[in-house]
This record gives sequence, C-alpha cells and structure tokens, in this order.
Amino acid sequence: MNGRGPRGGQKGSRGAGGDRRAGGARGYRRPRKPGTPHLAVIRPQAPGGAAPQAPQAPGARPRLVMLRGRAGPQGGARRPAAPWRRALPVLAALAAVLGIVALSALPLRPAAAPATVPVRRDAVELGFAAQALVVREERVQVATRDGPVERLVPAGRVVRVGTPVVRIGPPNAAEEITAEVPGSVSFAVDGLEEELDPDALAWLGAGGRGAPDPAWLDGLPARRLEPPVGTARAGEPVFKIVDGSRVWLVAAAPAEAVRSLAPGEPLPVELPDLRARAAFTVLTLSAGAGERRLLVLESAAPVPDGLLHVRRTEIRVVLRRWSGLVVPATALTHEGGRLGVWVEDGGAGHFVPVKVVGQGLDQVVVEGGLREGEVVRVSRTSAGSPPGGGRQQ
Repeated sequence: MNGRGPRGGQKGSRGAGGDRRAGGARGYRRPRKPGTPHLAVIRPQAPGGAAPQAPQAPGARPRLVMLRGRAGPQGGARRPAAPWRRALPVLAALAAVLGIVALSALPLRPAAAPATVPVRRDAVELGFAAQALVVREERVQVATRDGPVERLVPAGRVVRVGTPVVRIGPPNAAEEITAEVPGSVSFAVDGLEEELDPDALAWLGAGGRGAPDPAWLDGLPARRLEPPVGTARAGEPVFKIVDGSRVWLVAAAPAEAVRSLAPGEPLPVELPDLRARAAFTVLTLSAGAGERRLLVLESAAPVPDGLLHVRRTEIRVVLRRWSGLVVPATALTHEGGRLGVWVEDGGAGHFVPVKVVGQGLDQVVVEGGLREGEVVRVSRTSAGSPPGGGRQQ
C-alpha cells in the first residue's frame, strides 16, 4: 500500500495507539496541547465509522470548526460546563422574582402635606436693634491726697450733698471725700465724662440741630482711663455722681426704619442687657443719604438704675406695634388679584381674602374673614393654586 489510503494518494493519520488509519473519513488531526483551541476538518460519515453512504456534492468543501478542549483520541471533544454555570439562568430569574416581590411589599410614601399654623390673637412689633451711647450729667470727684482708698457706700446708692463716699489715706490720718452734688454713686470712671457732658454737646441743647453723622460714634473710644483700685494719688478720679433725671441714647439706626420718625415722637426702648424697658422720645434724626442715621433719644421718665452705670448698651427700639389676628407672612398669597390665605377645612381647603394692617419681620396682623384658631397654610405647591386644588370664597 506504501502508506497510501484507499482514496488514491491521501495520507493516513496516526491514531492514539500509533497505528496508521485510513484517512479521509475523520480528516487529518494534529495533536494539540491540552486546553488550546484548534481547527478540525469535519467530514460526514456513517455510524460506526463506515464510509459515507452518499458521495459529496461536486465542489463541496469540508466543514471547519473551532474546537477547545483537551486533545484526545476523539479529536478535541468540548468539556462539559460546570454545574454552577448551568444554574446561572435559574438564579437570575429567581433574583428578578424576589426583587419584584420586595418592591411590591414596600409601603407607598404619601405626598407631603402642606405646613400649617393656627391663627392667633397677638401683637406684632416692628423695630431695630443697635448699640447706643449713654449720655448723662456726671460730676467726677478726685482724690485729695495719696493713699489707700476705702469705699464707704456701694455703687448705685443715691446720696445727698455732703454724704461721705470714700475715705483716703492711712487709718490715723484718713480724709473723707463727700458728694458735691446729689445723685447716684458710680465708681466706673472712664475719662469720657467731660467730653460727653451735655453742656459740651451743643447740639443736645439745640434740640439736636447740627447733630453729627453716625461716623462720630465710630470715633469714640470705649474709655480713656482706668479708675484707681486700692490706692490713689492726689488728683486722680475716684468716683462720680450721676444725675439720672435726664438721660440720652445716641445710636446709629438704619435709615429705612427711622426715616419717618419725627421729633417728639414717643418710642418705647427695650434694654436687653438690663432686662428692662424705658420710655424715650425722639430728640433728633441726622440728615443724610447713607444707610445709617444718627438717632438721638431723650428719656421721658426715670430710667432703670443700671443705665446710669454703663457707657454703652444694647437697645431694641420698637417703632410700630399692632394688635389683632396674627399669621406668618409666608401664609399670604394672591388669588385672582386678591390678597389672602388658604385655610384648612378637612378637605382641599379654601381661600379667604384678608387685609394687612401691620407687618413685622416675619409676622403680619390681618383683618378679614379669618377667625382665631383657624389653621392656615404656609406652603404652596404652585403659585395660584393650593395643594390638591381648593375653592375660593
């Protein structure tokens, strides 16, 4: 045979046992390394390895396929898939079903209800806060000799003329210094007493005419000297007597808030640092086009004692005050060109027109068809219509 196959000159192939077999039925296969892909020629054959029952069509070519696996006696059979790979489609379907069930079990979150507040009967104030300079009549008294200082009366004590206030000098040769004028005793001497004396501020006596601008306040120091403690030298200030019958407050106020004030207008003033209130009147308001105006207030009644012993203090000036039905400013809205509020009624709510008679920073006093205790909305889903619709009245 000379190594020739039955199909005329085609070489045979060597099997796993090393013997040469007739080629043509299974094709030529070269052994490959395990796990490497390779091409194989697939020819049709009868069961049991017999020759094909029908000849190939003229021009037909063998079918090439890519095989991956171990090279073996059967020519690169595909390795069966691992069990976990076969289970992947089932696991994916199960996860999808479980996800749908979990989502359907979650409770639906209802739409947020609009915020509401009850209508109440109260008062609304409009004002401003500032730091004020305290001006008053003060008499400073000085030490008559060197030596230790002993206080004979407490600060704030109202004394008459001739009342001993301090004793200065050694015990065997001490001298008493008495009050030269009646008033309240203060040991807080700051060196500004002469500079801020009402007689030195000519514009105070002139009804405020010629008052400086707010920059004058900015240039004043907190104090110009420290009072002696324990001992003093002759000529040093040791105490002062304050006349509390007339007190002035000078503050830089926002021009927008105080532009309508007139001299002589009464203004209640809150003193947060002293937890007190006092009655004042407008003395003057400086002119100018800036954002601040110098506002000067004069006491209209006796002031709290604490105001006689501080140079600066926080004040809150109440410019306007209204009483009535109060709602938040954010409850106001416009419907059909009318100003009003939306009132809760257990359903979609209804619109009630109102009139604003007073407005503070965030609260308003209104008149109209509202009643105390009714609940109004302070948030809207869109301008011009309440959440969920509603009716107007």
